[in-house]
Amino acid sequence: RIGYGGASFIKQHSAWGSSAALLYSDSSKFNILINNSYNTSTNQVTCNVRCKATRLVTGTFKLCVVLLEDSIADNQLDYSLNISINPSLIDTNYVFDHVLRGALNTAWGEQVFSGNILKNDSAVKIYANYQMSSTWRYKHCQIVAFIYDADPTSPTYYEIMQAEIQEVW
Repeated sequence: RIGYGGASFIKQHSAWGSSAALLYSDSSKFNILINNSYNTSTNQVTCNVRCKATRLVTGTFKLCVVLLEDSIADNQLDYSLNISINPSLIDTNYVFDHVLRGALNTAWGEQVFSGNILKNDSAVKIYANYQMSSTWRYKHCQIVAFIYDADPTSPTYYEIMQAEIQEVW
């Protein structure tokens, strides 16, 4: 989400590799540690997220915490299928990964840091007893937490500063 709102925000897929390579040498402004506990009898997950500044940072930053599920087999329209063999072009056993199942703290997250944030300043957020659907397979679920710049006057507005993923179980 680098360059949000500008002409260079949307990049052709051919430029993704070189754009990502520019970020590899950049040190993160934050660290995120996720600790989950899953209750098999209630089908609920409790998620503890610790965010810590790695250097002096100024701005407003939000934390989003979402739940994903992998390995979901279902129907998918696939134009690469042979129409003479499969006229509907439906792959009935397509495997979907990284399917967003829900947000633990809303789609836009919540503010975790604002103003002058000193190195080692931290925030801990606890999302207790998030109810998972009985149709979700917890062994295929992960929690993703990410911090993004939420200051509309910042040149890095909406840019993700750090992200982590952790299995639910």
